[in-house]
Amino acid sequence: MKPSKSGWPKSVHVGNATVKIYRRITLSGKVGFLIAFIDINGKRKMLAKSDENEALKIARQKAETISMFGAHVAAATPRDIAAYVSARDMLAPFNIKVSDAVEAVTRWLTIYRTLDEVDRALTNKHFIVT
Repeated sequence: MKPSKSGWPKSVHVGNATVKIYRRITLSGKVGFLIAFIDINGKRKMLAKSDENEALKIARQKAETISMFGAHVAAATPRDIAAYVSARDMLAPFNIKVSDAVEAVTRWLTIYRTLDEVDRALTNKHFIVT
């Protein structure tokens, strides 16, 4: 999409990420700015701001985050991808996302420090059902 003669919409580019800012008139008749982007989960998101400079700043931050995430994906090795797919498949019967499982394990590791200690704590407290 090409900007109009007025320069809108504006695009902020960082790496291969692009975040667009649209200038609009709000329902109250004031000028507003809509920041539109695809987040790291692939979902279209929009943020409304009343200040152009703030909108530009947020657009740059979003583009940097999206670009950095893309760089991590691009750097993933076949082994990384295989590990992720394996974890996803193991968690699928429980309807749990890999990120949620990692978050839960990380919480346990902040208390018990190693997976062996987590396992021992859960076993000793009879949390494991056989």
